[in-house]
Amino acid sequence: MALYVRGEAGREGEADAVFARLRGYAERRGWEVGAEYQEVDGFFPSGSAPAWEAVRLGVATGFVHGVLTVGRGHLDPDDQVYEDEIRAVCEGTGFLVLLVPETAADTTPYRP
Repeated sequence: MALYVRGEAGREGEADAVFARLRGYAERRGWEVGAEYQEVDGFFPSGSAPAWEAVRLGVATGFVHGVLTVGRGHLDPDDQVYEDEIRAVCEGTGFLVLLVPETAADTTPYRP
């Protein structure tokens, strides 16, 4: 299981608290956390987030089997890119879990 968080530079203390919540969620489900990834400079344009690219590489190579993040806002605000990212993680053996589930108003989630 990999944890993934996007945050703002200078607010690393908040990211630490978010990672702690994600770790607790994973532990309560018996998931072993193998890596934590953070975009330290906030939000990047679609397709250029270095930590997310590392997560995707981990999934593609079999190192990462699941990804846990806070919610949709930690992936991408663009609907098509968001769906593409979910597909990239979930089409192999990976899975994606959002700590804060989507609502019908957010978007229609990708279902393989």
